Amino acid sequence: MNQSAPLYGSVFVAAMLAIGYGLQASDGSLQNGAIVAVTIGVMLAILGLVRPFAALGNRFDERLPIVVIAGGLGLQFGLLLGGPPGVDMRIDLNEYATYQMGVGVAAVLSGLLFTSLKWTQRVVFPALLVLFMLLGVWMLKASPDPAIDVTAFHRQAFAALERGQNPHTQSIANVYGSDGFYGAEVLTSDGRVNVGYPYLPLSLYLTFAAHKATGDYRTSLLLAMVIGAAALGYARATKWSFGAAAVFLFTPRAFFVLEQGWTDSLAAMFVGLTIFLACRAPRWLWVGVGLLFAIKQYAIGLSPLLFLLWTDTPWVKVLRELARAAGLAVVLTLPVFIWNPSAFIKDVILFQIRQPFRIDSLSYLANRS
Repeated sequence: MNQSAPLYGSVFVAAMLAIGYGLQASDGSLQNGAIVAVTIGVMLAILGLVRPFAALGNRFDERLPIVVIAGGLGLQFGLLLGGPPGVDMRIDLNEYATYQMGVGVAAVLSGLLFTSLKWTQRVVFPALLVLFMLLGVWMLKASPDPAIDVTAFHRQAFAALERGQNPHTQSIANVYGSDGFYGAEVLTSDGRVNVGYPYLPLSLYLTFAAHKATGDYRTSLLLAMVIGAAALGYARATKWSFGAAAVFLFTPRAFFVLEQGWTDSLAAMFVGLTIFLACRAPRWLWVGVGLLFAIKQYAIGLSPLLFLLWTDTPWVKVLRELARAAGLAVVLTLPVFIWNPSAFIKDVILFQIRQPFRIDSLSYLANRS
């Protein structure tokens, strides 16, 4: 094992905790404390990548990541119990008590992750995944109709598909009743948003399948969270990896993200799958990378980091594997693209360019004026 692994494993977990706290503090909106927490998380992640203190690694033993993970989980469960998990819920006190009880049981199970590794691998971690799934189902029922345009985009796209129409030739009602959330170029004279489906086709395939199977596309996002966590945990099947997966799964705003229907959970699933393949089946790593490229527009920005997954591999072979991954992404995207190229470009590419930066977004580029 690399002597610096305990130190930098702890650094990455701390980065996860800091970013998770930033989201918890502001629900993803711009606040001073939240942007500070996210900045700390980003800086820690950069330190974990460049490893400026690798020589100090042998001064730390394997207990350091366990301490950081355990402490972080304690903080996260405290935050989960300290307030409602969503913002558009329709529940009474008894139903809320059910959620709190489930989170309490999850906290106990998370503590048991650090007992016998065999017990953890066979019983505790699978039980934690099942419990999160049950809590996620509770969240979906507690908040069936969140007031956000993401759900409107999906429902309009699904309705179009069921009529045999292209989802990229649709428009949605402006659910916010204000033109401050969209660029002037995408708003119509009657107050609608001239955008059909602003996500890549793989996201549409997965969410539409969940919609047809369960009536709520967000079940695909719930499954993605669980699968992503399982992939992270079993990538190494150590107390570290199971603990890190629990930190990801019970990040304080996980249920809020699920409630709002944000599709970033799908990207997280394919990140977890990519890591799993890198550790367990490197010959199939290109498949995970291809799926990751095909799920979100911003995934292409991860390309420089992907070289870290093919360690001790000639550059020519790495480039060949990346080309295979890109080919898979193209195959998954092409059917919807050729259906109506101009509408696809309008929704998936130009919409992102025409959109103003939200003044309330948790971003360095947000405009406070």
